Amino acid sequence: MQCLPIHNVFTLEQANSYIMWGLSLSTTSDSFCSLGHYSKFICPNDWRAQVTSSDPDVLVSLYRHTNSSPQVSDQLVLVLINTSSNYSYSVIQTANYWAADPVQRAWQVYKTADDGALQQRLTLTENLKGTNLFGDRTLTLAPYSITTAIINTGIYSNAAPVFLSAASNRTINPGQTLIITNTATDANQPSQTLTYSLPNAPTNATMNATNGILNWRPLMSQAQSTSPFRVVVTDSGTPSLSTTQIFFVTVQPVTLPALSTSGLSNGLFRMSVSGSVGPDYTVQGSTNLVIWTDLFTTNPATLPFTWTDTNAVNLPRRFYRVTIGP
Repeated sequence: MQCLPIHNVFTLEQANSYIMWGLSLSTTSDSFCSLGHYSKFICPNDWRAQVTSSDPDVLVSLYRHTNSSPQVSDQLVLVLINTSSNYSYSVIQTANYWAADPVQRAWQVYKTADDGALQQRLTLTENLKGTNLFGDRTLTLAPYSITTAIINTGIYSNAAPVFLSAASNRTINPGQTLIITNTATDANQPSQTLTYSLPNAPTNATMNATNGILNWRPLMSQAQSTSPFRVVVTDSGTPSLSTTQIFFVTVQPVTLPALSTSGLSNGLFRMSVSGSVGPDYTVQGSTNLVIWTDLFTTNPATLPFTWTDTNAVNLPRRFYRVTIGP
């Protein structure tokens, strides 16, 4: 059997690297492609772990792939070689390795065999995920075959989500819209659902629970103030975990609008309005200084802006003022 030299080098000689395998990859009876089971699923820097087999005809080796995040458990790669001319039914003791959260569990089996009745070339024969994985697993090993079982135990204890960027303090004008897209990631695989919330913020601030977009447009009454914001992202794991970011938003004092360059243009009254970006500017008109009517409202991206009254031609007089909001 051509897989035996690889198995012996790893388990008996305890080698940790190789340059080339001097093996024949013949596909004739009683031989099969062994190299793929060791080169496809076992990665550089993986560790060989201790494992035993109670069946003398079944050789077994175990390899552990350690993830970069300490909260993400190892992926286990189990390689089994049936050296017998008979089928073997091996019970793999996986009961103690499944993740506490069933959603995180995964199990894949690849087989290579050629015993006349069963011919496989590195074939995926089992691919299971989720709540159906529990307890021990049983593998049917064909005569003179090699089988790899990949056990993704997921997360031993649910990992908390992590914000992708640090929160920073902001300064804005009253009436200016603040939009912050909060993004987070979670180490759990498969991915969990992340929910965003805003437990501490001004009452008129909103948070989209799905995409983490924060939206706040401070009122004129909230000018000249500093407000704390606490953004929380929570995962759907068991138990559910969360991460919090806190930052502060300072709202500048109100800048009162100023009117200038009033006059007539082609017989129409025109004026220029200056101020700060952010508020809504409403031009109001009156004929008696008691009753005021909204004539024009805008939220200009730049100031000053110019406005022309096109409806005052037949009025004996009209007074103007500008208000800001909200």
